[in-house]
Amino acid sequence: PQETAYAWIKFNPKQLSDKIVPEGELVEKLIKVCGELSDYDLLSSYPEGAVYKGKPVKGSNGNISCKYPIGGLNAVLTTQTQLPSKKNLEPKDLVVVEDWNRVTGEVLYHGPKAPTSEFWLHEGLYAELPEISWVLHFHAPTKELYSPCPRRLWKDLGIIETKYYAEDGTPDVPKSVLEVLSDPLEQYVIMYAHGTPWDPEHTGAVVVDNDPDRVVKRVMNIHENLKEALKSR
Repeated sequence: PQETAYAWIKFNPKQLSDKIVPEGELVEKLIKVCGELSDYDLLSSYPEGAVYKGKPVKGSNGNISCKYPIGGLNAVLTTQTQLPSKKNLEPKDLVVVEDWNRVTGEVLYHGPKAPTSEFWLHEGLYAELPEISWVLHFHAPTKELYSPCPRRLWKDLGIIETKYYAEDGTPDVPKSVLEVLSDPLEQYVIMYAHGTPWDPEHTGAVVVDNDPDRVVKRVMNIHENLKEALKSR
């Protein structure tokens, strides 16, 4: 049963079809963004041999999405759940979410597998920030963010942090982000305690924008500065 197959997902995924998203500009851009962030260790695969509660864990950190008007009025193109890697993705690794219902928790999609388990993060940010069309949720190296020298750069680089832990995969996650976000196209939000027990070397962050090239450059610039600061400690 689908409910058992996606037991870790905190919404009710309803597959409308297993149709693979056709190639096109937005598909190509999303795949490119995933590759570029992977090269910066921001969408890393889970460590080999990762175990949680006695069971093997497979997948990769983070999830990327964009608005996808080709798929319907409110459609969202996003990465699938449990991708072992986000490098060298293909259209079959993406999902088109056509519609959803916050009350019932149903998320209606086209694709071979369910959407990312953090779909509510993406949906919540799109709903409240109509000026954005891209959401990049990734897991950055913890030492690059929290070591003393990099941390001194937070203000200059537009880095802020949510004020409390929001349970992964729930609508509380975008709520916690929106509470601290005042300049969406310039800020970089660290999601407090948003990591995994099997990969403590990375922690969650999110940036939003309306231009995929611009937002990737912004993220890379931030991390280049953090890396340089880390060397000077």
